[in-house]
Amino acid sequence: MYVALLDACALWPSRQRDFLLSLAVANVFAPVWSDVTLEELEFHEAAKLRDRGEAAQLAAKRAAQLIQRMRQALMTSRRPDRSQRL
Repeated sequence: MYVALLDACALWPSRQRDFLLSLAVANVFAPVWSDVTLEELEFHEAAKLRDRGEAAQLAAKRAAQLIQRMRQALMTSRRPDRSQRL
């Protein structure tokens, strides 16, 4: 199986993320990402929700829930950042 590093540009916007993760669930490839990537994704997702009129606190909560679900669903996808590998 191929392994693909998904950065924040691949995981956001949501339709693209959903498509790519659907392929991963179908075992087309194995996705990997870092904690830094998920932090960036959470930031942009919260900003998008705020821009669409959600209260800042609710937007932050929903973005954090997305990241939590991604971590739980694809635990093996997380890879350590460079600083953690040295």
